[in-house]
Parts: sequence; C-alpha cells; structure tokens
Amino acid sequence: MSFCIAGRWLYYIDLEQGLYKIKLDGSSKTCLKKGINFQKCNVEGDWLYYLANNHVYKMKKDGSNNKEFLANARDFNINNGWVYYNNKKGLHKIKTDGTSNKTLVKEGAKLDNPVNVTDGICAYSVLGNRIYTKYILKIDEAGGRSFRASVNTDGTNLKLAGSLANKAIIMMIHFINILILLSILHN
Repeated sequence: MSFCIAGRWLYYIDLEQGLYKIKLDGSSKTCLKKGINFQKCNVEGDWLYYLANNHVYKMKKDGSNNKEFLANARDFNINNGWVYYNNKKGLHKIKTDGTSNKTLVKEGAKLDNPVNVTDGICAYSVLGNRIYTKYILKIDEAGGRSFRASVNTDGTNLKLAGSLANKAIIMMIHFINILILLSILHN
C-alpha cells in the first residue's frame, strides 16, 4: 500500500480498487481514479503524482486535470519541487512543472573500480540533499551483485555507501511512514 499525507487528507492506493483520498478523521472517502495498475503516489503542492504501468501521471488533488507526466519510469520520489525518477537509462530529475529534465546517474557510470552501474537503479529514497539507493551492479563477466550507493541531488559525489548505514536510513524512512499511517488509522 502506498500513501501520502497533504494537509487534512490521506491519499492512498488500494491495489484492488484504485487511488483514493480520505480526510484524516476518516470522513469524505473519495475515489480519484480506478482501473489502472497503481504502484505509488505522492503529493507536491496542488498536484497528486502517481505511478502506474511504468508511467508517472499527475492530477489535481481533487482528481481533475489528469495527465501523463513521465513515460518509462520504474519509480519516483518528490523532494523540494523536483521529481526524481529512474528508468533503464539511469537516475534522473525533472522539475514538477516539467522543465529542467536532467540525468543524475547514467547507466554505465563508474563508482569504484571495477564497479559500474549496469542494470538500473531501484529502491531509493531522497533525504535532505542526498539520494540513497540500491544499484544492481555487475562486478565481472561472471555475474552481478547489489550494492548500496548515494549521490547528491544535483548528481555530484556518486559513491558506494556503507551498506549498513544506507540500509538503516532507508529502513528509518519506511518505519516513519508506517508509524504515520498507524497513528492515522488508530484515530
């Protein structure tokens, strides 16, 4: 289940039914969109962004003005007016108004010799001015291994991260999200 909170509203995905919003007091449940394979949602300003079928869409928080924002995205996060997304070509960012699309980490980027980004990026979180992520990296011709890495939100300072510290940060972010949801459901 993916969810986000904006003001007095909880926006969430019911995997079997669609994309909904409900007031934090449990009233005014409203279906915003049905019939698509929703995977994730996030709110920035007056817009609700959601991932469905490898596309990021955006709509007004009332469900109007629904439109495609990005094609070919595996995942996305929003932070300080930027949408961070990944696809087969790497990790990118674009302003929420659709301008300034920039590649932060390209497929094939060098981390530490002989480690290269060779099969995309997954499971990342934006925290402050760093992106903490898990890369699928190929070490040699025999196979690949997963490594955690981090990069500044402007694409600089790409490096392997201490796996324990990076894992703790990502788990902390998920734990905080779960606590927020449980406190809302309990009230």
